[in-house]
Amino acid sequence: MLSSEAIRHIGIVTYSANILLGIISLTFYGITIATNPYLTVGESFTFKGGGLIKIFSSLANITIGILGIVGVVQNWRILLKIIVCILACAVVTNVVILVMHLTNRNTLTKSDINEYREKLTKQYGEDEGVTSFLNNGQEEELCCGWSGDEKENLFLQSPWYKLVNANVTGKKTTLPDSCCLEPGPKCQQAENLKEAREKKYVHKYDCLTKISNKDAFYDLMISLWAVFTSLCQAMCVASTMVSIMGPAE
Repeated sequence: MLSSEAIRHIGIVTYSANILLGIISLTFYGITIATNPYLTVGESFTFKGGGLIKIFSSLANITIGILGIVGVVQNWRILLKIIVCILACAVVTNVVILVMHLTNRNTLTKSDINEYREKLTKQYGEDEGVTSFLNNGQEEELCCGWSGDEKENLFLQSPWYKLVNANVTGKKTTLPDSCCLEPGPKCQQAENLKEAREKKYVHKYDCLTKISNKDAFYDLMISLWAVFTSLCQAMCVASTMVSIMGPAE
């Protein structure tokens, strides 16, 4: 049977792990929001709303971890009982969040793709807001195009294409500067978009592909966060219950 001192050490370790996990997730979600302020590229893909919730959750984990360590060190059983109840609810909540997240993932739908295609082919170069928005997205994400297909150049169907080539008799401009790794004729006048990507004149990925990849990464991070947090909290509950049921000092 474990001594009260050993139980106390286990409790301190588990609550310290809870604090560490809270700090890691707080840092991750904070950086995610701070480095992606423009992502109105689709609010469901910004991760901003969910990120804010996770930040508050991370702060709560850190607070509970600190209070847990104090309760274990001082053997304040009333405080420990309160923390156990909170953590038990948190474990259940995390499991529910994980299940909901896995069954309701944010992914680019055909409707979303069609919306971006329409913005580019009908408004790019004509509507200042849409033009700026799509250019900023390409510059920030280092991507080119909004079709979801690395080979398709929708700029050829846009008002911008007609505007910039209105009085051109020679080789026409096919891509905006925001598509280029280094602005120049090899990029701006590229006739084959796939080939220009392979030769590294143009950004490697289509922007919708980039968004989908980031979304998949965030899905993985959220799932791991929920699993590890639940395991850590369950360990805190178990160690605290052992401490509570042990002999009073």
